[in-house]
Amino acid sequence: EELGLVDDDDYAERFARDLYERKRYGLIRIRQEMRQRGLADEQIEFAVSLLPDAPLVRIRELIEKKYPLAWEDEKVKRRAFAAMLRMGYCAADVRKALGGREDYD
Repeated sequence: EELGLVDDDDYAERFARDLYERKRYGLIRIRQEMRQRGLADEQIEFAVSLLPDAPLVRIRELIEKKYPLAWEDEKVKRRAFAAMLRMGYCAADVRKALGGREDYD
């Protein structure tokens, strides 16, 4: 670490951005994954604070892509809800996104 070969702060930022962009995880899951990697809470919170936060838009995009029938079929809606929770999105945000097809900002 003294030689600059290991930079946990840089690693935390890159790891959080990767989980957010590539895996499309929500902030709850990103924090969980980072804790499992042994990162300090300060590093985690700083890295997460750098991420853009528009959960309703992201949730809606994921549901439209993976569960397009969620707005018509109750069984698919429950499946989509559970999947979004596993991905680390807040239950209240998922409920709002599944509430209708109107645009969210």
